[in-house]
Amino acid sequence: MDFRIYVALFPTVFMFHELEEILFFKGYKELINNKVPKMFKGNYLNKYLNLSSRTFILTIFEEFIILVLITGITLLKISYLKFYVALMLAYNYHILGHVIQAIVVQSYVPGLIFGIASSIISVYWISMMPVNNWSFVLWCSVIILVLIFLNIQICFKVGKNFFN
Repeated sequence: MDFRIYVALFPTVFMFHELEEILFFKGYKELINNKVPKMFKGNYLNKYLNLSSRTFILTIFEEFIILVLITGITLLKISYLKFYVALMLAYNYHILGHVIQAIVVQSYVPGLIFGIASSIISVYWISMMPVNNWSFVLWCSVIILVLIFLNIQICFKVGKNFFN
């Protein structure tokens, strides 16, 4: 199968994971509030616990739109493939975060099941990509992860101002 198919399908895999998060968001906030000791409830966790469902969903929608645009650009300009692979790796680091969360709270966390499944699929797809500079891709993936985290923080802040 042509690797472009994997690039084109990645937003779908991403969205299945995000839909799982959306479905269980409210119950997870209650679980975290009850299970996580106060000493671990820092500024970020408190922001998350006070987040409205609307803000959370709009943040996911904004991420999806960006991903679809980046996917289209990559399919049109295949020389950007190494950046796209780095984005896919950053997504997998994010899924690792879900696994760590599940271990910490000793419970299911939203996004875990489809996250693990999508990681397995996307790691396979990544292995099929014709990339020749993996050290560059790995460094870019860390930078992209930081950018994603910053983007989410901005979306949460903007959403809180409009919807909370």
